Amino acid sequence: MFDLLRSANDFCKILTKNFTVRIIHRGTFILFDEEQYKLEKSLNGEDVARLFERYDVWNYLYTCYKALHTTGTQYIINDIAEYLACA
Repeated sequence: MFDLLRSANDFCKILTKNFTVRIIHRGTFILFDEEQYKLEKSLNGEDVARLFERYDVWNYLYTCYKALHTTGTQYIINDIAEYLACA
C-alpha cells in the first residue's frame, strides 16, 4: 500500500513539474512577444502593457501558444497587429 501511495505522490510531482514547465515556457514566450512588439512599434513598456491588457492580447498569445511558438518573430508581430486591428 505504501508503495502505491509513494508512486501516486511521485506521479503528482511529475505532473506538477511538467505543468509548471509548460507555464514557464508560455510565460517566457508571451513576454518575448510583448517585448518584440514593443520594439517594432516603438512603444514604451507601459503603453504596450496597457494595449495588451485592454485588448486581451495576453490571453490571445497564451491560448494560441501551440500554433504561434513554432513561427518566427516577425510573423508573431504581424499576427498581434492583425489581432489588434480586428479588436
